Amino acid sequence: MIILFYVLIPLFFITKLWTSRAKNIKTWLLQIIASGIYTFNLFLIGFWPFLGFGYFARYVLLGAFFISAIKSFFSMREKDPKEETNPNQKTNRIMRGVIGLACFGLISIMSWEIIVALKGRLNPGKSTELDFPLKNGNYYILHGGNDSTINAHYFVSAQKYALDIVQLSKIGLRTKSLFPTELSDYNIFETDVYSPCSGTILKVVNSMKDQPPSETDPTNPAGNYIVIKKDNTDRVIVLAHLLNGSVKLQEGDTVQKGQLIGKVGNTGNTSEPHLHIHCILLDETEDFLFNAQAVPLTFRNKFLVRNSVFISRD
Repeated sequence: MIILFYVLIPLFFITKLWTSRAKNIKTWLLQIIASGIYTFNLFLIGFWPFLGFGYFARYVLLGAFFISAIKSFFSMREKDPKEETNPNQKTNRIMRGVIGLACFGLISIMSWEIIVALKGRLNPGKSTELDFPLKNGNYYILHGGNDSTINAHYFVSAQKYALDIVQLSKIGLRTKSLFPTELSDYNIFETDVYSPCSGTILKVVNSMKDQPPSETDPTNPAGNYIVIKKDNTDRVIVLAHLLNGSVKLQEGDTVQKGQLIGKVGNTGNTSEPHLHIHCILLDETEDFLFNAQAVPLTFRNKFLVRNSVFISRD
């Protein structure tokens, strides 16, 4: 399915544009709208590091679309008078009508997704500024934002603004091999995790075993995780899917911003190594994972969303 949506369909649209000889500006605009909406939808919402050619392929796709669009504009032709006398003209009009209705439906759906995804990139306000919990790398946001089109956690109250983070190589890949089979194939596996704030440890889970890639543990969704109450606030930070045994802190300990607190693992309801982080308001229920009120996060005053890349250094 990844090859179909990320390669074959875009290749079809770009090839059609490149070879197009539209009869008039109206036909050309319809072609541009149809292919452009699909391209921009994929650029905005797609999961790009999952392809063998990496995150930067999204910019290659966008560039190829614009080049093909310009080329198709200069390839427009005058309508052939013979087409008016085509005996199959009525049948062709019916087919074009059916195809047009189908395209209109798809364009409408994708246009709506683009609109809500763009809205989801806006910081909803009253966010908590934190230090980024990972260092020395380029980190990609798999899930994040203020809408379900770009954040799979959006409908979970406590995780509404959660982030799922993986690490990219210099060429934009999240793994060391094209077909990863071991946890060590993932760039982020066993990466050090640092406290994003100074505070007090409220809860630690540290004994869950790391699962092989693609195996999940839905009964323990967060896996190994640590909960930190930020000093002088009612904000609580949750960092999840940590490596088995990597957390050396205990409940009640104090922690300083930038202090090492664990390593990225693959525990809980996760199909591959990544770091999950979300922020909530502290309440008496101490439900840190599901029913609390979510708080947006910012890092260097940036509200990160899907396809954001955060460059972190010491």
